Amino acid sequence: MAHLSEVAPGKTHTVLMVGKSPQMHDLERHLGMCAGVLSIRYGDFSRDLIERLKPDSILCPAIGEDFDCIEIADFLASTCFQGTLRVFCGTELHHGVIRRDLCSRYPNHDFDILTFATKPRALTRLH
Repeated sequence: MAHLSEVAPGKTHTVLMVGKSPQMHDLERHLGMCAGVLSIRYGDFSRDLIERLKPDSILCPAIGEDFDCIEIADFLASTCFQGTLRVFCGTELHHGVIRRDLCSRYPNHDFDILTFATKPRALTRLH
């Protein structure tokens, strides 16, 4: 993940959050007011959207209601997307299996897995 000091001054880092889940709801509630953070349903995820928004990062759950992160990675590989993919999952999932699958399919893409506790704790505002 790029450090804030690596982002060009005056450039907004665009994060596209795909899908709905309890963790995404918490993130959307706290990050949704930040410039450059957009949240969409999986059904709205399209090549046209990627080309128009040109997101720097995509954040999605490992397993969504009607998709999984492998489908997202497959789709992104078929586009000109050059950003990062961040997948989050609860600790109950075998994230090592997901990581190996993504690494073997897409060794040259920038992705990582973020793990959350099974029961997400309440996020608090810092300001």
